[in-house]
Amino acid sequence: MTSKRAGELAAQFEARHREFVASVETLTEAQWLTLVPDEQRTVASLAHHLAWGYRVEIEPFHQMALGHTPKAWTLAELDAVNAEWGPSSQNATARKPSTC
Repeated sequence: MTSKRAGELAAQFEARHREFVASVETLTEAQWLTLVPDEQRTVASLAHHLAWGYRVEIEPFHQMALGHTPKAWTLAELDAVNAEWGPSSQNATARKPSTC
């Protein structure tokens, strides 16, 4: 059983997720592969990173829902993961269907 607030937050998250996917699906191949200068990653890499993050964050939320304390990421772990997602990564050209 979830609280009313948890349900509201989940609904907001799901709505933003649907908006994100709908936006990504409208991108042309050229837009999808565009480098985002401030991020030094392609749109494809950023979208793939966000999708990856969804999967990673599900587990801590699941643990919290069960009343357990989830494992916290260290700054070093986050830095290492973020370094893998740079412009030279294989995710720089990730395919839209698999990302969405």
